[in-house]
Amino acid sequence: MDLTGSAPRPRRSRRQVWYRDDLARVSIAQLRARFTPLRFRGLSTVQLAHAGHMVDVRIVQQPCPTAHGGTRRWLLCPRCGGRSQTVGCHPELGWACPAPRCVGGWKGRTRRKLPGPEGGEVVGDPVSR
Repeated sequence: MDLTGSAPRPRRSRRQVWYRDDLARVSIAQLRARFTPLRFRGLSTVQLAHAGHMVDVRIVQQPCPTAHGGTRRWLLCPRCGGRSQTVGCHPELGWACPAPRCVGGWKGRTRRKLPGPEGGEVVGDPVSR
């Protein structure tokens, strides 16, 4: 077996990182707050538009095994077809859910650490002179 003439191994493309701060997001809770209860129960699709990306997102209702019984409503992702409580729109990639199989998940930015007191002082301690 001659390995000298083999083609170089193709590089895997880097996964696109989505940050929650940069996305316009829509959730089931936001839809429930926006529509009247009677109209919300009758919704089967909702049209979402942002940054030139327009899509019709289906809403499905499934029974859930909770202590109170009832049903749970889900948004169907327009990109992967999976159930999700939230979908977001990236300006370049369009509408998608945060599932790892769809876009690799949404990332949250770590909070900046606040600067501590200077000179080793503890906040609330009386200043010694």
